[in-house]
Parts: sequence; structure tokens; C-alpha cells
Amino acid sequence: MKSKTLMIAAFTLILGLGALASLPGRAEAACRVRIGDLNWDSANFHGQVAAFILEHGYGCRVRLIYGGTLPTMAAHYEGKNDLIMELWYDSTKDQYDIAEKEGKVRKLSVNTPDSIQGWFIPRFVQKANPG
Repeated sequence: MKSKTLMIAAFTLILGLGALASLPGRAEAACRVRIGDLNWDSANFHGQVAAFILEHGYGCRVRLIYGGTLPTMAAHYEGKNDLIMELWYDSTKDQYDIAEKEGKVRKLSVNTPDSIQGWFIPRFVQKANPG
């Protein structure tokens, strides 16, 4: 009886391992990605999420390169970064438009379509400085 139970357990284990081996695993891409990691929280968050997905979902090697908007975008236009996850277009629109026309950059999507760019101050500052 013990040997029959042991045989059934071994057979089940072999079948289970065979089934697991046939399942698609994590994709193994031979890729290296350099992400320009801009120095504000939302861009940093988006860069970290993209890095996690690329590393754990696609097996890529990811390098986050931290910096301010202008130096990071200049590096991006020169091909030193592969990906920028968030950009306030108005900050670099002249250079961005040129790089886009030259085929150096391509807009893939919009992270937050309802966002606006601007300087925001408290109402008391506005009242104290009305002009």
C-alpha cells in the first residue's frame, strides 16, 4: 500500500513539474534600457514603475540616470537615454520639436492628460502682490 501511494505521489509530481515547465515564463529579452530619471516626484515614480516592469516582466537590464530637465533632455536628444517617462513639454518645446522632426525622439503617450503646467502661489501672496 505504501509503495502504491508513493508511486502515485511521484507520478503526480512528475506530471505537475512537466505542466509547470510547459507554462510560459517571464519573457527574457536581451535588452538594456537607460531611463532618464527626472528630479521631481511624479517623473521619478513613473521611471521607477517602468524600470520594475522592464526588469521583472521582460528581463531587461535597466539603468536609471537621475538629473534635471534640461541636462536630462539634452542627453536624451544625444541618445544617452532611451526613455523619458514624463516631460513637461513647455519646458523644452523648441528643442523637443527639432529633435522630433529629426527622428531623435517620439512621443508615445500622455501620462496625465488633465494636468496643467504653471506656477502656483497661495492666495495671500497673490493678494499681497496684485500686479
